Order: sequence, then C-alpha cells, then structure tokens
Amino acid sequence: MSTNTEAPAVVETRLVHDLHRLWPMIAGVAPDVAARFDVLSEEHDRRHLEHDGSAEG
Repeated sequence: MSTNTEAPAVVETRLVHDLHRLWPMIAGVAPDVAARFDVLSEEHDRRHLEHDGSAEG
C-alpha cells in the first residue's frame, strides 16, 4: 500500500502542469471541459500569486 505524503498544493501544481501539457488534446476533444479548466487554471494562478506576494511580506 502506498501513501501520498505530498502537500495538496504540490499535487495541485503537478496536476495543473500536466493538464497544460495535454491542453491541445483536451480542447480539441472536449471544449466544455476545456472551458472549465480555463477557470480552474486562472484560480490556481491567482492563488499562486497571492501566496508568492504574502511570502514577500
């Protein structure tokens, strides 16, 4: 049995990067999924920027 010890933010970042790589295929096959991913990607980027900004403090 394997356990995942990575933080959720690390897993989310890896998932977003993988989806960016697969983006051309997703957009071509399922435009509705592509539109939802655009929203999720923007939310992810915004959270990343907020986190980076708060670290500079």
